[in-house]
Amino acid sequence: MVENAYLLIYKAAIAILQYAFYKMSSYMKVMIFFSLLMSIVATRHQCGEHEICGWLIYEKYDRYKTPKTWLDNECYCAKNKLCVRVRENLQNYSYIYKCLDVIEIEE
Repeated sequence: MVENAYLLIYKAAIAILQYAFYKMSSYMKVMIFFSLLMSIVATRHQCGEHEICGWLIYEKYDRYKTPKTWLDNECYCAKNKLCVRVRENLQNYSYIYKCLDVIEIEE
């Protein structure tokens, strides 16, 4: 029964992604697909030192870079860390977030 539920979720995710994919770059397509798949199948783990904790996708042709979608990674930040924007990925119209120590952020 659980396998049938996973199959229905998988099919629904594929249908939604097929509808939206024609506007996205191939890298973003793969990233979103695996993010959805990992959220269904995998358990979350604590992010490593160089692992990305999330992406903030913004509007493609908006000069103010209005946020559109937040994508979580399959990992989470430890209790003494925060998921903080560290750089911008211009090719995929997104900001990249990584886990940083609270002390590093305050400096």
